[in-house]
Order: sequence, then C-alpha cells, then structure tokens
Amino acid sequence: MSKLSDNLRFLRAGKQLSQQKVADLLMITRVRYAKYEDGTSEPPIEILMRISKYFSVSIDLLVAVDLRKYPLEEMLNLPDNRILVPIKRWTLPVIIRLKSFLRKRRWVISTATPILNI
Repeated sequence: MSKLSDNLRFLRAGKQLSQQKVADLLMITRVRYAKYEDGTSEPPIEILMRISKYFSVSIDLLVAVDLRKYPLEEMLNLPDNRILVPIKRWTLPVIIRLKSFLRKRRWVISTATPILNI
C-alpha cells in the first residue's frame, strides 16, 4: 500500500467515519473511495484537494509522510491558514531562513517537533 492509502485509512479511522460517510462528504461513490484506501486507484487532484481540505492536512503530507508517526490532534487542530512542513531532514539555517521569510509576510509561526507548524 502507498502512504496515501495508509493515510486515508488512518485519518478516516481517527474521525471514526465510515468509508460511505467520507465518500459522501467528497461527493464520490464509496467504491471509488475504497479504491483510494486500498491503493488500487489514485485520486485526481480535484479529489486530493477535497481530501486535504476536509482532513486539514496538506496534499504533500498526504502523499509523502506516514501520518501515523505524528500526533494527529496537533495536525487536525491547526487553523486553516497554517501549513505543516516536515523538517526531519532540514538543517537549522534553512529553518531560520524560512521563519524569517514568513515573519516578513506576517504569518504565524510556532515550532513543534518533528513538525514545524507555520
């Protein structure tokens, strides 16, 4: 299975929703959603955007990070105007430059390990 399919199943279970309920919220059939969770099909970008918005997790994290390894409550409770950036492989100078760049644009920045909540 892919990280995306694992993440979809994990996020849905975290909200205690059935596949049918998530499919209804995404305006697709349950069978189609089940294929995304099983890894037999990949959602188009439009569906990925709906999934991302519903679960409040960026698309890059949905497809690239195993969300089971990070505290779900931290990610789900972020306001809509925040971005999650995995920093596991980032060096301190890169993080400092990123924070400086975002402060100049008046974005809210708070740090958590191993995720930088921007």
